[in-house]
Amino acid sequence: EKIYANGDPIFTQEIELGLQRDADVLVPIALVIIMIGLYFFFRTLRGVFLPALVIILCIGWIMGLMGHLGLPQTVVSTAIPLLMVAIATSYGVHALLMYYEETVGQDQKTAVRNMLAKLFPVLSFVAFTTLLGTSSLVVFDVLSIREFAVEVMIGTGVAYLMTVTVIPAALSLMKAPTKVPTVVQENWLDGALVRLTEFSVRHKYKVLGGYGVLVAVC
Repeated sequence: EKIYANGDPIFTQEIELGLQRDADVLVPIALVIIMIGLYFFFRTLRGVFLPALVIILCIGWIMGLMGHLGLPQTVVSTAIPLLMVAIATSYGVHALLMYYEETVGQDQKTAVRNMLAKLFPVLSFVAFTTLLGTSSLVVFDVLSIREFAVEVMIGTGVAYLMTVTVIPAALSLMKAPTKVPTVVQENWLDGALVRLTEFSVRHKYKVLGGYGVLVAVC
């Protein structure tokens, strides 16, 4: 005869082990994919490793803080490391793109200073909208969703803080790049976005009315 253990404690243990196994596999894969994408975009080591550094620090901070606060690893919170990869990467790309724009004809410290002056208001607005959207989850009745909201809000704030401090500080310690990545000015995506914008401007009432109907139906 075979005896099988069953019940809530067994389910909880199996779920936690499965979540941990998934996180151990998916987070490194996501980080590697992001770094490959950053390399093809910037073609420089600093353009790859500085955003990756922010991602690693951000995940370390938020997961460590969850442990200190006693917040459990749930099915919902398992998505936090992958979500932080996406958020921190977008912030890092903003910073590096503005930095390379400012390096043309400028010394290193001036380029970093100008980059931070341009980055700060833009990134502050982006982080604020992310925090505002995430805070709406705090009103959910499900406890794990409320905890997820708080954790993502903290993670977003950490990603913002790291981007406006760690990246400029690290760039200030580096030499000015000998080669600045070139950005393609026109491609098919730019043309498609321009046509879409022109259509929206010409048919503004139809566009707004259509979205209004869609919102009402949803």
